Amino acid sequence: MRLLLSLLITLLFAACTPSDNQNKQKQTVADKHEITFVTHNGPTTYYVNGDNQLSGLEYDLATLFI
Repeated sequence: MRLLLSLLITLLFAACTPSDNQNKQKQTVADKHEITFVTHNGPTTYYVNGDNQLSGLEYDLATLFI
């Protein structure tokens, strides 16, 4: 039982350490100077109004970053 528990803890710590691939991916995203916003379509977040223009609180906040 102790062996199984120690193996599980070792695997847990090994999985938590970042790999070189993750570090390269973070650098690539940082070099792009790009922000990705994820929202859902709703009346207070993001919707298309009667003039076929994008509107909503989250849309307005996201456009302030541009």
